Amino acid sequence: MTAASAARTAIVTNGVDFNYWQPAAHAAAPRTLVFVGQLDYFPNVDGALWFARDVLPLIRATMGDVRFVIVGRNPVPELQRLAKETDGVQLVASPPDVRPFLAGACAAVAPIRLARGLQNKVLEALAMGKRVYASREVCQTFGGALPEGVVECGDARMFAAQVSQTLPEQGFTDERIRSALRAGYSWDAAGEALAEIVRQVARA
Repeated sequence: MTAASAARTAIVTNGVDFNYWQPAAHAAAPRTLVFVGQLDYFPNVDGALWFARDVLPLIRATMGDVRFVIVGRNPVPELQRLAKETDGVQLVASPPDVRPFLAGACAAVAPIRLARGLQNKVLEALAMGKRVYASREVCQTFGGALPEGVVECGDARMFAAQVSQTLPEQGFTDERIRSALRAGYSWDAAGEALAEIVRQVARA
């Protein structure tokens, strides 16, 4: 038996700043899907390339001129070439604020195939009241029931089918998504959970 074998453990969930990530009046971008992330990080690059090459053409074959907007810092050359050479793909490199792109989009996508740990980009999009179409790998990081607004997608055809069947209208914001997320992922809730752990230790 190790010294820590009898230790009690607890998990405090990640959180999101609802005062910062909140819907605002921004120009609506019709039929737009947005992906936000650090664009020299391999899982993000891989996910964006896969979505643009394998999923977006299937969506556009059904829905027409749906756009995929990739937003983030330090895009690698492959993403820069992708945006120049691929219909329906736009790259926004290192904007001062990503919130207008989330606020104006119909929905967000998280097509990451190498996901480790809870994805802040998903929480941030949900806090903006946006539906998030996510890969199975991203959904598994939640470890149980998915937050309201997250749509689990499988392979490219399943991903495209989910988007084609349920993509919201332009500039769509669902306050129910935002409210449901607040119940489980606000920093206030996380802070209170941590404080309770400290109180329990102090009483022990």
